[in-house]
Amino acid sequence: MRYQRFNATGADMTLWSKRGVIAWLAAGVLLFPASSARAQEEGVGEAESDNVFEEIGIRPFGMGSYEFGQIVHGQYAHAVYPEKGKLDHYWMQQGLLQLGLTTERFYGLRVVLAAEGALYFPYTLPSDGSGFGYELLGPRFRFYPHHSEGSFSIGDSDAPPLYVGVGFFPFKYNPDARNFGDYLFRVNPYPQYFPTHFDSPYQRLLGLRINSNPFSGLKLDGMLTSEVYLWPLRDFSLSFLANYDGLKFIEAGIGAIGYRLFPVDERLTTPPPEEQEPAGTDFSFAGTKVILRAAFDPKEFLPFKHIFGKNDLRFYSEVCLNGLKNYPVDSSNTNYPGYDSLYKRTLILLGLNLPAFTFLDVVSIEFEYWPNDFANSYWGAYPIGGGYKQNPNPWRYGSRGTHTEPYGPWHWSVYMKKTVFNHFKFILQFSRDHTILETSLTGTSNGDPQEAMDGLGNWMWMSKIEFDIK
Repeated sequence: MRYQRFNATGADMTLWSKRGVIAWLAAGVLLFPASSARAQEEGVGEAESDNVFEEIGIRPFGMGSYEFGQIVHGQYAHAVYPEKGKLDHYWMQQGLLQLGLTTERFYGLRVVLAAEGALYFPYTLPSDGSGFGYELLGPRFRFYPHHSEGSFSIGDSDAPPLYVGVGFFPFKYNPDARNFGDYLFRVNPYPQYFPTHFDSPYQRLLGLRINSNPFSGLKLDGMLTSEVYLWPLRDFSLSFLANYDGLKFIEAGIGAIGYRLFPVDERLTTPPPEEQEPAGTDFSFAGTKVILRAAFDPKEFLPFKHIFGKNDLRFYSEVCLNGLKNYPVDSSNTNYPGYDSLYKRTLILLGLNLPAFTFLDVVSIEFEYWPNDFANSYWGAYPIGGGYKQNPNPWRYGSRGTHTEPYGPWHWSVYMKKTVFNHFKFILQFSRDHTILETSLTGTSNGDPQEAMDGLGNWMWMSKIEFDIK
């Protein structure tokens, strides 16, 4: 669910703030044509204004969707009583609206401004009878930026030799990944944390990016981005990616990121030993991540390749070393034992697109292997209230008696998509992925400290009807 990618506390809006945002958007959309018409009526710069808008080519775009589905079997680990944490046939739904404006390139310059709004329903916590756990039963609304970027490029607009952009932008480097993958910007190293969101295998980034296509098939990306999702906020990361697809049947890529390489406050990013849990340890939220990926398309060698769709029969894979540094293990510590194995911090994606023969856009099957034996959680990282300490080290299972061990390193996903008349999309997905339920208490620390489908027999299905203008 795409709204979960911008979960800053206080993002939910009151009625008056929503009215203000709507009025602001309406004014912005109407401002340009209204001012242009007024100038023409007054005879001021008529021809000049027309020419400018003709050259710049301001174009609106947008999208709306209805997402719905069900956790067929799952659990909410932070429930007051374990038996009340079962999630059998739990219904999920949301509505999304995206509106934006973009300019065509004007002397190499381009601007994109787009925002999204979501109507969603937070999970309702079970109650122990004392009032603890009660949540709002009504819907919630969110408004957040989707893409706000100014850029400059030279050369071919599809593969420019140089592209420089600054702002808040969606970024995806693995075109094949449908649920897992794109790990470099979606997975946190310390503590290990990877929430998945239906039909949103990408990340929105804030900062500066430089892209180059020095020759056919080779694409290079370099970015300086600021952390806007996970505490401690605002730290800067430096990342590089290279991708080659010059051969029709094979594609390969490599990437690395110095996550939180430039901390805004060193004391928060790498807390002093006396402020960590357990005291005296030397953990850090910062880390180095490396990814390798490849894709193979055997259709090029088949004499009857014309019967297949462009995505059919593609094999793809991605490997992520999620934090190269080990930390000492304290077996006596109940909740925070430490990291001593790079193997346990390695994620492996294996994917295959089945033949759909142009009837569907894609039918993707993905398997993920992640032998992390700690909770996929950011629950213990926040130094909030009651003298809690800062904990970049892992959160162990069983903190509330709901589970005592992880339920297997394998996750899976089946994804299908069909586009009709270029503007309508129908999507269906079955999965045991890393969905983490959010309550109406906004913020990562108030979500569940464990995945909704940790058990091997747990799974969910989600579907989406999307319509767009472009």
